Amino acid sequence: MRTLIILTTMTCALFVQAQEMKFAKFTSLDDAVKQAKTEGKPIFVDTYASWCGWCKYMDQNIFSDANVAAFYNQHFINLKVDADKSSSYAFTDKFDISGLPALLILDENGELLGRSDGAFTDIDEFIDFGQAALYQLHPETGPWHESRVKYQNGERSLDFLVDHAFNLVDAGADDIEIEQVVQTYWSESQSSDLLEENNLLMYIVFTDQLEHELTKKFMQQKEELIDAYGEDMVNDKLISLISINLYAAIDSRNHHEYEAIKSFTYEAFKDSATVNVDEILDEVIEIWMEAV
Repeated sequence: MRTLIILTTMTCALFVQAQEMKFAKFTSLDDAVKQAKTEGKPIFVDTYASWCGWCKYMDQNIFSDANVAAFYNQHFINLKVDADKSSSYAFTDKFDISGLPALLILDENGELLGRSDGAFTDIDEFIDFGQAALYQLHPETGPWHESRVKYQNGERSLDFLVDHAFNLVDAGADDIEIEQVVQTYWSESQSSDLLEENNLLMYIVFTDQLEHELTKKFMQQKEELIDAYGEDMVNDKLISLISINLYAAIDSRNHHEYEAIKSFTYEAFKDSATVNVDEILDEVIEIWMEAV
């Protein structure tokens, strides 16, 4: 019985250990890079300090998760760097680390692939963070690779075009390629009705011109959209339109565009029960005056 208890305890200990991320012990980043080249893996770096509360949160809630451990242990060389140690100063200087935790993903040459200045609180988001770096290294494995092939072969269903556009965003594709897919979507669509979910999604994410026909449609359907999708969604898009165009006008010192933005702001919120149009206008004017 004693032997059985001992074996059971050892098995449980090994099981628990297997569920946590394994952090290699290296004396320098150069050693980690050598190991990364040997194994053909990128490097995940947790830059931490003993006094850092969010660093402890990552240890207790993220790095200890079984799914996180399985993913990062398989695909990465995992490294911890204590930011308070003098031996780490060259590392923190190189990557300009001032806040903790600083989570870095480096390729096998030690060059930066991904970065998060702050903790993750969501397991899936942390795994996505690592997956995005792997897609950079191996773009042929990304979901956009397959959708690119389908698009090139003539796939034009609306659901596919929406997915393909977002896949290209995730891939960091250039704006020209993304815009081509967006234009194809609207060419294939039989309607510009923004009450249709796909249409609304494509408009919100990919259109930011005040004079665009779809923006005019958005303004015409504003009350219906509020009823269907909520006022927060509509107001967020309106504020985004104002902000993007205001800063573009500031960059170009375009006073005509500035006046158009003020007019748009008034029309957007003049009848709002939740947003004070005068306060928004005052903020637009203040930003313009301070910048120009």
